[in-house]
Amino acid sequence: MSKRLLNLAQLSAVGLTGYLLGHNSNHHCKENDSISLATSSRILKCLPGLPVFGTVSAAVPYTEGGNSKDRISEIMKYGFPGLDNVRSYDDFVLSYDRRTRVPHWVFEHLTKDHIKKNDAVDRSKCDFKPDDSIHIFFRSQNSDYKGSGFDRGHMAAAGNHRLAQRHVEQTFYLTNMAPQMHGTD
Repeated sequence: MSKRLLNLAQLSAVGLTGYLLGHNSNHHCKENDSISLATSSRILKCLPGLPVFGTVSAAVPYTEGGNSKDRISEIMKYGFPGLDNVRSYDDFVLSYDRRTRVPHWVFEHLTKDHIKKNDAVDRSKCDFKPDDSIHIFFRSQNSDYKGSGFDRGHMAAAGNHRLAQRHVEQTFYLTNMAPQMHGTD
């Protein structure tokens, strides 16, 4: 019984500390403050009461006809279905399930320009690779698929991201993969 009480006290202390740190940090936000995140070169505004993620801010407004910096807000203009381990890439956004090591969901916003043939983009130059932004304990590896009988199936299809080579390369992160049966055509 005393071990359970100790565990409960520890969890309560962690929760209370997190609450107080979050509550107090919101009071220090000034109207023109910004936060530079170590995992991102983007500068995010300090907005009280709104979560700031490593690469995505749900508080970024969508602007019609915006530039490439507004791409994520364009994709997510209708909201997030969940906020668990959200990762934003240049041309799609996903939520990664650390337990199953596959995406919860993937969002893309496709236009004619995104899917039309682009000779500067070569899928054969891409390799499946782990996403280093995921902790090593939860990161999917190529070895997870070797000998399993399953292929690595793109959730955001490589063929839908032809604007730039970097876009198609990002679809090869294992965070964007789910097991699929090998075709027997």
